[in-house]
Amino acid sequence: MITDEAVFKLCDSLKKMPNLEFLTLDFSMCQKLTNCGMSKIFEELALLTKLTKLKVSLNRCNNEVQASFPTLFKNLKNLESIIDLSLDLTGNYVISDQSCGLLDITFFKMKKLQTLHFEFFGCKLSNIALENLGTSMSRLQILENLYLSLGLEEASDLGLQKLSSGLSKMKSLKTLVLTFDWSKIIKGQGLSWLAAGIEKIETLEKFELFFGKLSSLEGDQFKNFGRDLSRNKSVSHCRISFTECQSITDEVFFEFGLSVSKIKTLKFLKIDTNDRISYKIISKLQSSIDDLNNDNLIVEIEKKRFFY
Repeated sequence: MITDEAVFKLCDSLKKMPNLEFLTLDFSMCQKLTNCGMSKIFEELALLTKLTKLKVSLNRCNNEVQASFPTLFKNLKNLESIIDLSLDLTGNYVISDQSCGLLDITFFKMKKLQTLHFEFFGCKLSNIALENLGTSMSRLQILENLYLSLGLEEASDLGLQKLSSGLSKMKSLKTLVLTFDWSKIIKGQGLSWLAAGIEKIETLEKFELFFGKLSSLEGDQFKNFGRDLSRNKSVSHCRISFTECQSITDEVFFEFGLSVSKIKTLKFLKIDTNDRISYKIISKLQSSIDDLNNDNLIVEIEKKRFFY
């Protein structure tokens, strides 16, 4: 069990490695750590200015550790040499709007960042937090790869609009992978704004979206989302997964898949669905896509069993 005393010893060791380039810190499930210990190590991080790759995992920590997140976000701004950054905050339910706001200055300073993994899965992000996150992302003008997992239980369409607006301003993004956690509030309008934001990222080549239990979404809203995505003019690789969505019927699945397959630049399409979708309709969709005479398009449809 990791304690504050162990963290203090680690800090002493890090002081002796000013030229360190790669660092992984995994404090997942550490219930004995306090704000004091975590704030100390996050302050030491600010001195490791030669770091090019950093991975920090704070998966499901206690409330004491969560109180240190602002210190982490603030001190990251000193790491101007970072190329690859991964932050896993999964399962930490308290991520304040102010904490997300601190990322604005941090990302503005990270002029070399090319790959970012940000795990907010299981976190209760508000609309303001999503807006702050979107604004922060727009600062990353040379970022090429973004992997973003979001807890959307307290967010609405407006929050998704604000996030999408920030993403749309990214000038170098090639890969965007989004995972949406459970939500009762987000509806079709939020997805339309998301599709519109993605369409404006002219450099985007790979887009993947994994839906959680978006219980408020109706079938027609998924259809509209498919039509919105079909207008994209840059994506060559697309994967959509809605294995946990209960509102997907055979009809919705067919129309959604057919629409997405019409993206003119598309070379690879994968759709993950659940056992509510019949094999008959999957076969029909594959045949219909073949009839579009797009010989260059590879289509994979995977049916996964999900227990409701």
